[in-house]
Amino acid sequence: MERTLDPSGGVARKFRITQQGLRLLAEQREGIVTGLSTVVAEWTPEHLDRFIGDLRQFNTDIERITGRPWPRNAGD
Repeated sequence: MERTLDPSGGVARKFRITQQGLRLLAEQREGIVTGLSTVVAEWTPEHLDRFIGDLRQFNTDIERITGRPWPRNAGD
């Protein structure tokens, strides 16, 4: 991650992800996707549909409780 000056001249600092950061992020995401795929590989379509519905409800309830619905604005 690189620290850069706020282009509007304020005291805030902006951060820009580096190429190395992007690479690490992609590697971690690939590992997570591979791991999750392994877990659900033998699940029936019905089981997977149930899980997706429950996870969607879980996320929706978190958004409702915190007052921060998705997708968020870039400034949130």
